[in-house]
Amino acid sequence: MLSLEENYDDWKEIRGRVDSLASAIFLIAGGALTLSITVLLNTKTPNALSATLKPEIELSWYLLLGALVAFVLLKAHLILQAFMRNVMSAKRFNAGLVVVNTVGWVLGLSGLGAFFMGMYLLVKVAVAIIFST
Repeated sequence: MLSLEENYDDWKEIRGRVDSLASAIFLIAGGALTLSITVLLNTKTPNALSATLKPEIELSWYLLLGALVAFVLLKAHLILQAFMRNVMSAKRFNAGLVVVNTVGWVLGLSGLGAFFMGMYLLVKVAVAIIFST
């Protein structure tokens, strides 16, 4: 098998894993955002959130939104990368591969970091609310 074919098979396998991870993050982050916003909007006690918790819940929502945006951009990036792989010659494509891969890694890692921080803050606020009552 040619080296280019092996690289293509590896790339397809990595892309499948990225798609699975992105789908899981879409499901979990989207559900967490929806549920936490709904719960806080429907709360019977308007002062359930102290002044110190409000910035944390707000930051958690923005981080989760950032994770969703980063993974949407990553999926778009992978689609563009597949298009470039098919349209460009192998020599031209491989010359720009470092930049293309770096963009993908930055999007993926920043999205993953935002997801974990957002979920952590969301749980931290929930625990603080539960144990303050």
